[in-house]
Amino acid sequence: MKKIERFIDHCFWLLKPVIFLLFIFWATQFYGFIIREAKNEIHSLKTRDITAERQSNIEMYEYVKCLGVQAKEKGEFYFVKDYFHDLKKIDLFRADLYSKYSANPLYSSSDPGQLLYLSQQNHNGENIDLLRQEYKDWRRNLFPNFRYHSEKNDWKKVFCRTIAWLKMFFVRGMILSLFLYLIRMFNYRGISHTVLADKKKFLLALIFWPLFLTKYPFNVIREIRVEVELRRMGNIFRRLSSRERKFVQEVSASSEYKSWIKFFSLVNGGRRPAIVVFMVMLVVF
Repeated sequence: MKKIERFIDHCFWLLKPVIFLLFIFWATQFYGFIIREAKNEIHSLKTRDITAERQSNIEMYEYVKCLGVQAKEKGEFYFVKDYFHDLKKIDLFRADLYSKYSANPLYSSSDPGQLLYLSQQNHNGENIDLLRQEYKDWRRNLFPNFRYHSEKNDWKKVFCRTIAWLKMFFVRGMILSLFLYLIRMFNYRGISHTVLADKKKFLLALIFWPLFLTKYPFNVIREIRVEVELRRMGNIFRRLSSRERKFVQEVSASSEYKSWIKFFSLVNGGRRPAIVVFMVMLVVF
């Protein structure tokens, strides 16, 4: 235990920021998402034909624009069935462009949206839900590998992945919480003394770390608030003395905490903003 305390004493300034970053990138597994997206983007840049994509997009835009002009010419005779018929034309043309350029063309959703708006102005009692379902069935048969957004969400898979993510996050968070608790205990009353004083509380804080992360072995939020007020005076980057650290602990644990904060904020209202001090503490300390 003495070795651990010596290590914490020497590396105290570095440990908190490291744990903070590990919570963001390692515990949440966010780093995996970043790496995966970076690899996909690099692969895409290597394999994409920008010229072909541009030409495909231009032809798609001109085709959809032409359909819009034809719909306006029909005026009051452009119905909902015509809208879904045009959607089929767009899908077929898009498939032809993909075969021609090996690039999936993009077009503004506002153009088909305009077609839908024109058709709804001339609604003549057509069963829109039936026509929409017929269009989906047609597209499903034409593009068997295509899935609509509602079908894409296989909720069982999503649920299982979410549970797996939560398990990993919980275990990794517990490991990081243990190191964070050790740092706090070292600054509080010593690691051994704090654990032995209440073993049950230590185990509970470790197992239910999302609930105790800001409360064990003391109210971290309160101490941060008191320390912010102290750092608003003098050198913001200074390391608090043992006397100041003890003062922070006493005030945060006191029943007079709120009144002290209110009074101290009032007295030092002209000092540097508390939010600036907090951001410095978050990054540096």
